[in-house]
Amino acid sequence: MSNPDRNGPRVSVIVPMRDSESLLPGLLASLDEQTLAPELFEVVLVDDGSRDGTRALAAAWAAADSARRRLVAGEGRGPAAARNLGVAAAHGRWIAFTDSDTRPDSRWLESALVALDSTGARALEGAIGPWPEGAVDGHRVLNPTGGRYMTANMVYERELLQRLGGFDEHFEAPFLEDSDLAFRALAAGFEIPFAPQVVVRHPVVEISPRDFLGSARKLRWLALLAAKHPDRYRNEIRPLIRPVSSIDIDVALAGLAALGLPRASGLARLACLAVAANGTRRALVSGRVLDGAGGAPARAAVSLALPFVKTFWILEGSIRFRKLVW
Repeated sequence: MSNPDRNGPRVSVIVPMRDSESLLPGLLASLDEQTLAPELFEVVLVDDGSRDGTRALAAAWAAADSARRRLVAGEGRGPAAARNLGVAAAHGRWIAFTDSDTRPDSRWLESALVALDSTGARALEGAIGPWPEGAVDGHRVLNPTGGRYMTANMVYERELLQRLGGFDEHFEAPFLEDSDLAFRALAAGFEIPFAPQVVVRHPVVEISPRDFLGSARKLRWLALLAAKHPDRYRNEIRPLIRPVSSIDIDVALAGLAALGLPRASGLARLACLAVAANGTRRALVSGRVLDGAGGAPARAAVSLALPFVKTFWILEGSIRFRKLVW
């Protein structure tokens, strides 16, 4: 990492991007609207192998103010590696992280600097709310009370990042790499206060059944986090993210019962039917298949397949990182 320029910006905003063409304009507009004096912050955009128009859009925005905006080419190795590249290209004392689909409030950076100056902390966690405000339907990424350490809204001192070695690039997907970094900072004795007035908003979006099923692969990284931080995983992560829920168990048992039906008879057959019916019902209810909304067949298929897909990725991660999670 290069040394901070004492005459340069106080804050460097780092944004990893991949196929973000549709949502990136909202972020760029929010950065243009920051109340912090323009000469006090810079923006480093890291394109991590986009296949749409993200790179061209980012390049045009950066070229409009090349003294304060830079576009860095990533290597397609995930947001942890992309953020490390961004930090290496930055000049500010403070590194503010957000994502390519967020909308920081206009006072985001100004409020963060005030909070850092008042607390004397070397890292800061901000709040994450929904965009649009009040939206409830769809996938939501929220952090209203702190303790989540999500890089949609985190600030670290450069020297602290350097001491910690940056993000662990073994996390190849946008999942838990931010928790790992924060846990390492906390283990090293640094406090990370929560500042609710430092606000970033995350869009509430609909996720297709296919994408929802595909997102289960991120569960492989639970094993890596558990191997590195067993106590924090057990006490802080597992209550939020249960690798295997009671619904998953019931659906898996329903699948096994269905397989046993052709060879069962009498009471055993009735038992298999009851187990299969219970698991199927719970899957359909959890997937909102029975509420009359559209896309019911696809949601039904996802709900029935999800426990088996989750189990595969959990086991894959457990074997890969030699740490069993459940």
